[in-house]
Amino acid sequence: MKKLFTLVFICLGMSWFHQASAQYQLVVAADGTGHYATINEAMSAAVSALESGGVEGRVRIFVKNGVYNEPARLGSHKIEYKYPVSLVGESRDGVIIQYGNYKGLVDNTYPDKSPEWDYVYGNNQSATLTINSEDFYGENFTVINTKDSTVYAAGIYVAGRRQAFKNIAVKANRGTIIVRNGRPAFFMDSYVEGRQEMTASNGTAIFYNTTLHNKGVASPYAFPEDNQYSDVAAPGDTLRWGHIFRECTFTAPDTTPDGSLFLVEPKAEKSGAMFLDCKLSPKINPLGVKASTNNLANISSWFYEYKNTLLDGTTPADVSGRAANMRQLSDTYLTSYVYNNNIFSKFYKGEAQIPPYYWDPLLLVAPAEIPQVTQNGTTLSWPAVAGAVGYVIYKDGAFAGLTEETTFEGTAGGTYTVCSVSESGAMSKPSGTASQQTYADLIALLNKNISNGIQKTTASTLSWAINDGVVTLDQPSDCQVYNLSGRLVLQAAATSEVSLQGLPKGVYLLKTTNSIQGDGFIKVVR
Repeated sequence: MKKLFTLVFICLGMSWFHQASAQYQLVVAADGTGHYATINEAMSAAVSALESGGVEGRVRIFVKNGVYNEPARLGSHKIEYKYPVSLVGESRDGVIIQYGNYKGLVDNTYPDKSPEWDYVYGNNQSATLTINSEDFYGENFTVINTKDSTVYAAGIYVAGRRQAFKNIAVKANRGTIIVRNGRPAFFMDSYVEGRQEMTASNGTAIFYNTTLHNKGVASPYAFPEDNQYSDVAAPGDTLRWGHIFRECTFTAPDTTPDGSLFLVEPKAEKSGAMFLDCKLSPKINPLGVKASTNNLANISSWFYEYKNTLLDGTTPADVSGRAANMRQLSDTYLTSYVYNNNIFSKFYKGEAQIPPYYWDPLLLVAPAEIPQVTQNGTTLSWPAVAGAVGYVIYKDGAFAGLTEETTFEGTAGGTYTVCSVSESGAMSKPSGTASQQTYADLIALLNKNISNGIQKTTASTLSWAINDGVVTLDQPSDCQVYNLSGRLVLQAAATSEVSLQGLPKGVYLLKTTNSIQGDGFIKVVR
């Protein structure tokens, strides 16, 4: 890690070299108390260090509370990076990234500009935050497109492969979240607000426990396009992996007329969306689907619901008047097809990836929590958390410091909480706060055949144990080990023992296959 800061220090002569920490190598602060005052500067520094080989692995950027008036970009519409970068804010409501770009704006400073002509923004280029880098992780910030009009003015443009976001808010006029074709993305515990096309384009995005607030008129929440990834559950039942909403809440202003909004509108042929265990506003039209002006889109696109309710969470939604292309998903289809490690695996089958990929975003968003913090005078202490690269300390809800140790010297007065930081940069819930849902519950809901140190194995699940970096299995299995980016880093055939001792410390996914249990997935902390 020190190589990164040696490189930056030599090139820029920054006096903050000594402030580098293992959990977040770069700190952004609008008030000048960090390594950089803008997010763009920090992301550029991360790319420069990764390109030069000055650092290996993931660069984690911590952003202090403040308003950042900039179109933040890691890559662009055409410029794509393959570097893992994390952007984590001090708090969701305190870190504001905002700008007012829009479709049709002439901007000759955009990175894709050609010298032969002026550069005019399209839908994607209008985004306030553009991420075109593989394996990005984002948490605890708000993105706003301040252009408040009828023109296309996007929030986030997910252009890179394998991106995960937790506890973010995105507010934009049109195209709040755009996910590029062939890109998998995962959003959890977030807030999305817009007037039109709140989730747009033909990528695959899974939204979990997210609120979507539609301020439009006769407007759909989801606006998917054609999607090439699917499962044929039965003749005439094609499950297209477009925009998938699980345990999400769909709201609207009180002044919106009842029945004037729609869950989804297909933009192109073979579009797909799913709404599963969601809470629905009465503002949503009984049809659920807004007919497209493209009739081929209407007849070739299929949408699914599963046990949706009204906003009270108990009254079943009335689906008797749904459009013909909105179907109710069966229990069999749900358990057989609709889980993360089936959907996201579609992106790597037949693509001849060397090494192959197997991406599980839950490994990124689910760090272990700190069970207890002890305070003796002004000294805080807590037990070490497996897999943590460090800790963030808050006093009365405000950032107080970073540390790699399991102790921190505070000041008198106030209430302290501590969050663990995982390899991805994700922060755990603050110490002493009760989780409404455990991470074991999260894994059980969204993945299939997942075993980990929190869940107890069952009779039909492969039993395992880990000691000093060696995983022992009770049944010989073909094993593949993947890192957080989904890259294969180790494999062995018909073995009862897998040694991770030669791998860097971190979180891994161990995929096992045998004739008795079939496929299994184990979260392992090295």
